[in-house]
Amino acid sequence: MYTTMAILLGVMLDFLFGDPHSRWHPVVWIGKLITASERFFRALFPETPKGKRMAGVCMWLTVASASAAVPAVCLAFARRAHPYVYLALAAFMCYQIMAAKSLKDESDKVYAALRAGSLPLAREAASMIVGRDTDGLDEAGVTRAAVETVAENTSDGCIAPLFFLALGGPVGGFFY
Repeated sequence: MYTTMAILLGVMLDFLFGDPHSRWHPVVWIGKLITASERFFRALFPETPKGKRMAGVCMWLTVASASAAVPAVCLAFARRAHPYVYLALAAFMCYQIMAAKSLKDESDKVYAALRAGSLPLAREAASMIVGRDTDGLDEAGVTRAAVETVAENTSDGCIAPLFFLALGGPVGGFFY
């Protein structure tokens, strides 16, 4: 029951506040772990297709395990402290996993710039959410890039996290 409430509270927090931009955000730390473990395992295994595959498997196992284990341990301590401490921490963790409001806010900037007729501002806003060079895009290209990004990130930042949260609570969300 607390986990379901935590998921709902986390989604509500995301709708209210959006993704906090901070070096303390768990995704930043997971990214640092990915970088460090990739460097470590690439040095450990030979530069062959099989070696690269093994390095990738080891990296994935390390990152996925740590990403699930840290929240699991924190939540176990919180549950022992008090059910409401668990609820608060679990809700905060669920909030950290979601990205719906930030996706909406960033894509709205592209829309507003296009609506105002400012292609340079639209390109700049699009460059914040797409992984391609936006300097040469016309209005239709900016629109396509933004729509593709919203579609992809709706899956990556909203639907999939909710699915994994539903399956495994905050631990499942962080595992994802």
